[in-house]
Amino acid sequence: MSASLSGSLGTAIWDGESAPIVSTGAPAVIDHASAEQMAGGLEESFTALRTGITPSGEVHSNIISLAMVEAASRSAEGSLG
Repeated sequence: MSASLSGSLGTAIWDGESAPIVSTGAPAVIDHASAEQMAGGLEESFTALRTGITPSGEVHSNIISLAMVEAASRSAEGSLG
């Protein structure tokens, strides 16, 4: 099973085993530390899907942080107007 992530600057494809492949319109510059982190996150996500184990980035453990960021963003928008 493979996964891909696309953005405005290109696409990353990961087959679940080897290093991610990056495809862009310009010559690819791969930050290997970021690629390893992305591969680790994807591996943890796929393991969670296969086994049912809760991954470390699961939304329920981060919902308070998300609420804090949203509140700060809304507050900043209000102070600009």
